[in-house]
Amino acid sequence: MARQDSVTVGRPAVDGGPDEASAWIALLVSGRATAQDAADLRAWQAASPENAAAYQAALRVWHDVGPALAQSGAAVGARRAVSRRAVLRGGVGLALAVGGAGVASQVLGLGPFGDGAAHVVGVGGRADLRLQDGSAVVLDGGSRMTPEMDSGARGMHLLAGAAQVQVAAEASQPFALRARDWRAIAAPGAEIAVVLGAQSDCIECLSGDLAVAGIAVPAGHRMVRSADDVYRIEAAPPEAMAAWRAGYLVFQDRPLADVVADINRHRRGRIVVMRAGADAMRVSGVFHLQRPDEILPQIKSVLGFQTITLPGLTLIT
Repeated sequence: MARQDSVTVGRPAVDGGPDEASAWIALLVSGRATAQDAADLRAWQAASPENAAAYQAALRVWHDVGPALAQSGAAVGARRAVSRRAVLRGGVGLALAVGGAGVASQVLGLGPFGDGAAHVVGVGGRADLRLQDGSAVVLDGGSRMTPEMDSGARGMHLLAGAAQVQVAAEASQPFALRARDWRAIAAPGAEIAVVLGAQSDCIECLSGDLAVAGIAVPAGHRMVRSADDVYRIEAAPPEAMAAWRAGYLVFQDRPLADVVADINRHRRGRIVVMRAGADAMRVSGVFHLQRPDEILPQIKSVLGFQTITLPGLTLIT
């Protein structure tokens, strides 16, 4: 790996400083934080060096006293709402005693499960499918997909996760794989793989002809497309392409946000990046999917971030 540092709550009564930082920590451990709260926290940290420093100081307090509070059982059975405004009145110690470690296991970063996907694969799962045209599709854990075979066309819509497609060679028309706001066109007989990330998508051409948004991707290469439609094409060794099929996660200069998204598809509980700027840290490495709980500690040892571990939830801070 290489390092390149390149619930719903009321607003607090005061802006910035240690009090609000402590309130953020209390919200995180209350079990009521949302994905929007995570985005708001990153923005709050980025707003000023003072906010970022106050947050890190509050984290150190939690690292010192949080485990003791969790072990004391003071939070058992507490279920009433905790707002950051209330914390600012009563102090972070009170909020920890009320919210404690009773955080729900899936409170942050949940995807839109009402998207009508025809095929849904759970975390850590795998599904082998045969489409109407004879194309073979493998869906990785945490994936959602709908075939699109109407009006003489053939293809699929990948809504989340990762897929490998061996396009049937018998039909003459190309195969269209649709995801987000882009479309990949694969020739008959081509083999392609796609991973949808948090900050970028990776589209690989294992064999045959492939074009993404009209740009050719040669066999043995991948296209990495960022959320703002910036792309790059790079050569990739065969063993690194669709490596999840062989039980590995292989990252080559990928942002931590994408790495976390991949890990979350393969292990129970969620990892959430809370530290401002950490989601853009670059990661390269090879990791075993048979031991998914070892991946984050290995990355942590290189990138140097901290983590808070709660039931079903790990926060990168």
